[in-house]
Amino acid sequence: MENNMRLILCLLAFLAAQPVTGGELFIREIRYNGTLTETEARFTVDLDLEATGPAAAPLFEGDVAVLNAKLPAPLRLTRTGCAYHLAAARAGRHKFQLDLVAKITRAEPWNQITFTGPVAVIAAIAAQAPGEGLELQLLQGTTAETGTKAGVTRLRGFLGADRVVSLRWQSKAAEVVRTALLTCATTARVQVTPTVVKYTTQLQYEIVQGTVPRLALRLPANQALIRLQGDSIRDWQVADQRLTVEFIKPVEKSVTLTLFTEQAVEGAALPVEPPQPLAVEREAGTVQLTAEDVQVETENPTGLRQINAAPGDLAAWQFYARPFGLTVKLRRIEPVVSVADRVGVRLEEARLLVTHALTLTVEKAGIYALELVPPPGMVVADVRGEGVEDWKAAAGTVAVTFSKRILGTQKLEVQLEQALKTLPEKFAVESLRVTGAVRSTAQIGAAAVAGIQLKTAGDELVGVREIPINRLAQRTDEGLAYLAQQPDWKLALAAERLAARVTADIFNLVTIGDGLVGGSATLRYAIINQGVQEFRVKLPAQWKNIEFTGPNIRRKELQDDTWVIGLQEKAWGGYTLVVTYDMPFDPHTATLPVGGAHAVGVERETGSIAITSAANLQIRGNPGPALRRVDSAELTDADRALITRPVLLAYRYAGPADAAELAVDVRRFEELPVLEAVADRTQLTTVLTDAGQLLTQASFMVKNNEKQYQTFTLPAGADFWACYVRGEPVKPERSGAQLLVPLPRGVNRDEAFAVDIVYAQTIGALSRWWPRSVALAAPRTDVQTTYAEWELFVPATQRLAAFGGNMTVARGTTYGLRDAWREFIRFYDGVFQHGFGLAVAAGVVLLVGFFIASAIRRGWRGVIPVFAVLAIVFVLAAMLLPALSSSR
Repeated sequence: MENNMRLILCLLAFLAAQPVTGGELFIREIRYNGTLTETEARFTVDLDLEATGPAAAPLFEGDVAVLNAKLPAPLRLTRTGCAYHLAAARAGRHKFQLDLVAKITRAEPWNQITFTGPVAVIAAIAAQAPGEGLELQLLQGTTAETGTKAGVTRLRGFLGADRVVSLRWQSKAAEVVRTALLTCATTARVQVTPTVVKYTTQLQYEIVQGTVPRLALRLPANQALIRLQGDSIRDWQVADQRLTVEFIKPVEKSVTLTLFTEQAVEGAALPVEPPQPLAVEREAGTVQLTAEDVQVETENPTGLRQINAAPGDLAAWQFYARPFGLTVKLRRIEPVVSVADRVGVRLEEARLLVTHALTLTVEKAGIYALELVPPPGMVVADVRGEGVEDWKAAAGTVAVTFSKRILGTQKLEVQLEQALKTLPEKFAVESLRVTGAVRSTAQIGAAAVAGIQLKTAGDELVGVREIPINRLAQRTDEGLAYLAQQPDWKLALAAERLAARVTADIFNLVTIGDGLVGGSATLRYAIINQGVQEFRVKLPAQWKNIEFTGPNIRRKELQDDTWVIGLQEKAWGGYTLVVTYDMPFDPHTATLPVGGAHAVGVERETGSIAITSAANLQIRGNPGPALRRVDSAELTDADRALITRPVLLAYRYAGPADAAELAVDVRRFEELPVLEAVADRTQLTTVLTDAGQLLTQASFMVKNNEKQYQTFTLPAGADFWACYVRGEPVKPERSGAQLLVPLPRGVNRDEAFAVDIVYAQTIGALSRWWPRSVALAAPRTDVQTTYAEWELFVPATQRLAAFGGNMTVARGTTYGLRDAWREFIRFYDGVFQHGFGLAVAAGVVLLVGFFIASAIRRGWRGVIPVFAVLAIVFVLAAMLLPALSSSR
C-alpha cells in the first residue's frame, strides 16, 4: 500500500513538472538585488510577467535555491534537477517577489557565483558587499555604476542577451598579501639599416601567482618607442626611459606585449640591447639579427649562446638572464644604379615636350631617394612612377623620394617642357642625368605634330647616332630614332613647316521642281601635310538663298564671285562643307546651269552630279567635255544616301572646272487625264436556244477611283433585262441608247466590285441541216478592260466551228476535219522550216549507200559509175545550198 502511494506521488510530481501549453509567458522585467558575503550570496528577485494563456517557461538554471516562494494563485513553480520552471494556469499579468540563494565557488583569490535567469525585456542587477577594501565585479553584462560608501561596496548593471548572472568579489587586503610572481620569455628581432636600427621585441609574461594590474619595462638609452601592441591595455607612458603599461583590469595567467622601438646609427660600432622587463623572477629568450644594405660584424658577445639562424637572418643567439652584451660593427654597402632611358621628343606649335621613361636597375643595396639633373631651359612638369612619394625641383636638380626601399628594377617617368613663342628652325635636346649612375644608355625617338617635319642636324650630334626607326622600342608615331650609350649626349634637330596639299571631291545634288530648283553641293576636302583654316568656293551667280554648313565655321565672306569660308581652328586630315541653295526659273521651258559649285585653290577636283525631279518635267542634259554620263548605281554609297528621289541623270567628272559645266533643258510634260475607273476582269456568259434566243450576262470587276457612272451601249436589237452592282439590283438611267449605271466610291480604291448587265437578243430559229453564222458582240463601255472571257452555251444538237473575231478560242473547245487539216499543215510546215537540211542529208546518205551496194554486187567495174554519180550530186548540192539559204 505504501509503495502504491509513493508511485502515485511520483506520477503527480512528474505531471506537475510538464510544461503547460496553449499560450505564451512573457517576462517584461526582472530585477536582482543581491547581498554578498564570504559565506552567502542571497538575492531578492522582482518579476513582472504576463501570460496570454496556459503556458510555462524556464526560470532559473544552475546552483541556486528558491526560498519562501509565495506565488499568485494562477502560478506554479516546479524544480527538475538544477532547473526551475514557472507555469501559468490562465492568462493574466502578475508581479511578485522571490528569495534566491546561489552557491559560492572559490577561484583564488576570488569568490564567484554563476547561474542563468529567464529571458526578459529588462534584466537589471544590483549587488552590495559589506566590508572595507572589497572589490566587486560583474563578469557578464554591462556595469553601470560601482563605488564604496559607508564601508559597503555597491554595483549596478544590466545583464546581456545570454541571461547569465556572474559576479565575483574579493578583499583587497588579501590581494596585497599575495604578491604577483612573473616569468618572461623574450623574442627580440633586430634589423640593422644604414641609418637606423629597428627593434621588434615580443614579451610573453607567465603569471605564476596573483594578478598584475600594470607592467614596467626599461628602454635602453637612445631608443624611442614607436608602437605598442597588446590586449586589454588601458594606458601607457614613458618617463626616464621607463615604460609603464596599465591594463583595464588586472590580468591573470598570461599576457603578451610587443614593442616596436628604433635607435639611430651614430657610429661604426653599435651595442645591441633590446628593452628589458622589470619585476620578473626569470627571463629567457632569443635575439635575431638581420641587416639591410650594410655589412655587419659581431664582436665580444657575453651572456649569449649562438644558435642556428632562421632563413633570412644573419645570426641568432639565446640568453637565460640579464644582463648580456653584444656589439656589432657596421659598414655601409653603396648601391649600384644603372639607367636605361627611353626618350620621346615631340615638337608642337607652342611647346617642346620631352618625356624620359627611365628604367632604373639598383643592385647590391637599396635606395630611398634619387637625384636628377634636367638640361638647362627645360621645366619639370611631372614625375610619375610606382612608389614615388614626393618630388621637388630646386637649384637645377630634382629630388625624388620613394615611399619604400627600391632594389632591383624600378620604372620612372619624367616629363619636361619648354615653351616656344615661334616655331624654331633648329633646337637641341640634351640628356637627363641621374646622379650616381654608373651606366647610362638612351633610345631617342623624335616626332612632331601634323604639319611640321623634323630632320637631323648632323653637325651638332654629341654621343648620339641615328638608327633605323624599326629598332626603336615602344614606338608610337616617331619618325626619327637615335641611340646614345653615354650619360652626356646632345641631339640637334631642324624643324620645317610643310605646305598644305588639298584635293576636293564635290557631289552636286539638283532637284528640279515646278518653277524652282533646289540643290546642295557637298564638298569633301582631303588635307595632307598641313592644317587648313580657310576654304574658297566658287558658286554660280544665279544661286539664291545660299547657306553654308560645316563644323567650326567662324566667318563667311563673298569676294567677287568667290566665297571665303573661315574656320575657328585648323582642319586636319579632311573637312566636309555643305552648300544649299535655290534658283527660280520658267516652269514651261528653260535651260538651267546646274552643278556649278567648284573648289578654288586645290590641287585636284573630282565630282559627280545627280539630277532628280519633283515635278512633271522633261529633262535633257547638255554636258561639258569633262562630264561622263554614269548610272546612278555608280555613285558612291555616301552620295546615294543623300538622295531621296529617283535619279534621272547622273554624271562624273575629273578635270578642270571649266570643262565640267552642265546645262539641262527643262520642258513641262503634257498633262493627261487620270484613269477614273478600270475593269480588272470581264466575264460574259451567253446561252443560245433552238428558237434563236440569246441571253447574255456581262459581269465587270470594277475598281473605281472618281467615276460616278459607268456607261454601257448594248448591241443592236438587244433588250435590257436587269442590272446589279455588288449583287444588289440597281436601276440605271438612260441617255439615248446608253445605260448609265451609278458606281459606288469607297475609301479603299483598290477594292474591286461586280457590275452585272443582263440583256437578250433574237436571231431566228436554227436549222438542222445547214450551217449558220452567229455574230456576238459585247456591250461597249467607257471603262477600260484588261482581261475578258466569254462562255457560249448552245443546244446539244448544234456544233460550233469556224471561229472568228478579236477573241482567241480556248484550246480544245472543238476538233473537226478542218481543225485536223490545219494542225497537219502547221506541223509539216515547221518540219520543213527547221528540219529541211537534216532531210536532205539523210537522202544523200541513203543514195550513197545504194550506189555502194550496187558497186559491190557488180565488182570493181561498177565503182567508176558510182564515183561519177557522187561527183554530180556534190556539184548540184554546192549549187543549191546558197539558193536554199537565201530563200530561208
